[in-house]
Amino acid sequence: MFLLLLACAEPAQDAIAGDFTLPNHLGEDVSLSDFQGDVILLDLSAFW
Repeated sequence: MFLLLLACAEPAQDAIAGDFTLPNHLGEDVSLSDFQGDVILLDLSAFW
């Protein structure tokens, strides 16, 4: 098993993520902008 660590550049202080909408576990649409001002963690991993 290999472990790959990547160092990411520090984001700009005024960096703004692009808005997108996805359904939640209840089937309701939720937008990233719904959480403006909150710290969130996005887990977009996929298992094949």
